[in-house]
Amino acid sequence: MAILSRYGKINERVLAASRKLKVIGRHGVGMDAIDQASAKQLGIKAIAAVGSNSHAVAERALRHYRLVGSAPALIGRRITRLRISVMSSIAKRTPSRPRPESLTPP
Repeated sequence: MAILSRYGKINERVLAASRKLKVIGRHGVGMDAIDQASAKQLGIKAIAAVGSNSHAVAERALRHYRLVGSAPALIGRRITRLRISVMSSIAKRTPSRPRPESLTPP
């Protein structure tokens, strides 16, 4: 039995009531919503799904970048840095996705 958590807290009470639970997966950032000490004590493995939504985050960032293309230069620079740092790593891992150099605004 497993739990995939994005919102909400998984505390000792929840863990103790889940007798067949073997693993908790955390989607998103951070593991602070899971009582890891209680999980470990009960023999339940808590893992983070690191990068599981990186494509969705990158696509949203690019959409915002395209929408604010005529925004003040300061906003453009901040988004450009975000695009370079987020998109470069994703594009390198996923050849079917657009490469960073092709993601400049129209």
